[in-house]
Amino acid sequence: MASNKSATSLNQAEREKRDEVTTGKEESLPLHLPDELKAGVFSNNAFIDFNPEQFNLDFFNIARMSNAVVARVVTTPQSFKRFTMLCVQQLKKYEEKHGTLSRHESAKEKNAGEKSGG
Repeated sequence: MASNKSATSLNQAEREKRDEVTTGKEESLPLHLPDELKAGVFSNNAFIDFNPEQFNLDFFNIARMSNAVVARVVTTPQSFKRFTMLCVQQLKKYEEKHGTLSRHESAKEKNAGEKSGG
């Protein structure tokens, strides 16, 4: 039972760490993540549109037949630029840890290639 308790504590610690947003500086900004958003939504594609005042990011899941948007984010051009810079920074860290991603290879295909020795 003790191992389950420590695993639960670890999971709680991981969740709390995940619920903080890195601002690109050394400090983190703790945020309240409402329960209804904690599970997140899966997206494997996005559409981005803009006008002089805002960027519109529509995230959708093309694996589902509905082609429905699962999330929409509307933000300022300045915030969008910070967001894209953070994405590039995090992708670089990911690739340093897990290897370079090809442009068209999915993670599932990459894992299958590693398992088969290819």
